[in-house]
Amino acid sequence: MLTALETAIAGLAAVDDISNGIDDWFNGTAGYEALYTGGQGRAGLTVAPGETASLPFTALDPAIRTTLAGLAKAALLDRGLLTGDHASRSALALRAGETLFSSSEARTVLAGRIGTVEQQLFQAQSRNSAEKSALALTRNSLTEADPYEATVRLKDLESRLDAFYTITARLSQLSLTGYLR
Repeated sequence: MLTALETAIAGLAAVDDISNGIDDWFNGTAGYEALYTGGQGRAGLTVAPGETASLPFTALDPAIRTTLAGLAKAALLDRGLLTGDHASRSALALRAGETLFSSSEARTVLAGRIGTVEQQLFQAQSRNSAEKSALALTRNSLTEADPYEATVRLKDLESRLDAFYTITARLSQLSLTGYLR
């Protein structure tokens, strides 16, 4: 990005021209927007049953563009822009700071909007997790046996089986001679 920006401002020598050229590059469609490879903002993402969240934020937002312009001014100085001209470097550094300061309110508003969506997503995630846990408990109560009830039923079946074997053993020993005796 900085290389493309250096190419765009090549030949500019005055601090005002360089600063305006950087600002124009970030705000125009031929510079930053042409290099932007991100997607479009997303609206209407389903986050919970009956609830949607809008995420219209991208790096094309003016707050981000202005912030990047301020950061680019400082970064280009670090890359050697206006080397040897201390007064011009100082003036461009001042412009970078002014650009960043002027965009601070817009960044704060954007951060608030993003934070609101984050809060909505967090709340939906909490509700979804609670619902998942409740459904798992309900499924378990329907599919798993109660250990106490299972033990009682097993003992009942065991005593019935013992009684059945006892009766079967007695019946097998019955005979007419045994009865007549």
